[in-house]
Amino acid sequence: MNIPSLTYRDLPAAMDELRDVYGLEIDWHDEELAEIRWRGGVALAQVDQPELVHGPKAGHAWMYVQVDDPDAHYTRALAKGARVLDEPHTTSDGLQRGYRALDREGNLWNFVLYRFDL
Repeated sequence: MNIPSLTYRDLPAAMDELRDVYGLEIDWHDEELAEIRWRGGVALAQVDQPELVHGPKAGHAWMYVQVDDPDAHYTRALAKGARVLDEPHTTSDGLQRGYRALDREGNLWNFVLYRFDL
């Protein structure tokens, strides 16, 4: 199993945003470590510790999250103050529809519907 990890300078504020704006589930382990959960997927979120991991890592992640309705997810996130980069769009091959947004510390989140049945 591979588990991606994101780091944040302000972990509580970042987890509040991911829960409240994007609807992701947050499971706290302690004040420096949380799990971001969605449909059986998980990513770790931890406090950025540049002295332990050879420099700062906050704001350098790129995540994909599968959603059933990217248009509805976009509308909800936008209404809650999301920093979206584009409107929902379909890729030229028709296999994905989604949009991109940046979280409060600059990590890129792609909320997409993959169509593997085409």
